[in-house]
Amino acid sequence: MKKRLLIFTTVGAASVLALWIIVSAVREPTVDQAERLVPAVAVSVSPPTVDSVYEEIRYLGTVEGESDVDLAFHIGGTLADVYVREGRHVRPGDRLAALDQPEMRARQERARAELEKAEVNLSHWEAELAIDERLLARGAVSRSRRDQTRLAYENALRARDAAVAATEEAAGVVSAAVLRATTGGVVGRIERTAGETVMPGQPVLSLSAGRRRVRVDVLEGDLSKGIAVGTPAVIASRTCGSVEGVVGTIDTSVREPFRSVRVYVDVPPSCLADQPAGGTAPVTFRVNDQADAVMVPSSAIDLRTGQPRVFRVADDGTADVVFVELGVQRGSMQQIIGAVGPDDLIVVSGATNLQEGDRLNVVADVLTSEEENL
Repeated sequence: MKKRLLIFTTVGAASVLALWIIVSAVREPTVDQAERLVPAVAVSVSPPTVDSVYEEIRYLGTVEGESDVDLAFHIGGTLADVYVREGRHVRPGDRLAALDQPEMRARQERARAELEKAEVNLSHWEAELAIDERLLARGAVSRSRRDQTRLAYENALRARDAAVAATEEAAGVVSAAVLRATTGGVVGRIERTAGETVMPGQPVLSLSAGRRRVRVDVLEGDLSKGIAVGTPAVIASRTCGSVEGVVGTIDTSVREPFRSVRVYVDVPPSCLADQPAGGTAPVTFRVNDQADAVMVPSSAIDLRTGQPRVFRVADDGTADVVFVELGVQRGSMQQIIGAVGPDDLIVVSGATNLQEGDRLNVVADVLTSEEENL
């Protein structure tokens, strides 16, 4: 009896084990079955476009001439008047501005009056000396008398010379109160208005002479992006609107505190004719021209890992990761630099939901504008 029970128990256990193996085999999916059980990620795809692109760097420039000069008084005072307007053409010696110097004009008048008195006094003693010289020759006066007259004449002569110097000095001060054009040119920015106090050497206005151009202080970092002699630049001018210019010269000395470099843009002279020196003009530099840039929508760029990447549709329908560098952005399109060609299909919608190797469910194939026109 015990023997039969042992046989029955052994057979039962073997049957249970066989049944468990069969059930496990039925329930456990294969690798292919497991992949089919994972839902595909819905995405939109599109091939990249290849286009010519460039980068724009914008600054606010300053209009100037090659021979610009700031004009200032050599003396201080209150500005009485400015006789010119910005943009006016002037000739050398033209009066531009004047200081209010009533005490200097009074001093000049006093000096002139003193000079007149000194000249009258000198004429008197000159005549007296001539008379004494004739009388001395006839023995009518003594030599000492003649010598006293000569001394009076010499004192009158020195007084007249001192009066002349004082008059010239006063005239120089009054003349210094008038600011005149040192050269022919165009009046630039006027820095002071009538009634303001100005100090000696403080610029009142600028005079623009020579060929007109636009000065731009460009940051070192932007200069390294490709701004060089010959770089095209668009200038917004009052006369010509948007006009094409070109970088003519660069002063490579670095200016603190912003570490900028002075760039000069040449523009057709007629387009700056009505813009005074010192006035501003928007400047847009065009750099980094590329004929065959690979462009994708900005929505295709995945930044979750910190390094830009895109997802390409692999031959087996899964997501293939391609790390890229970002280039020029133009509107909603972004240049990518990496192992992506014009025949690749790139995920342009749903990229932030993907991981490498995910199965893709393409719900929309976005055509390029060229394909839509065919």
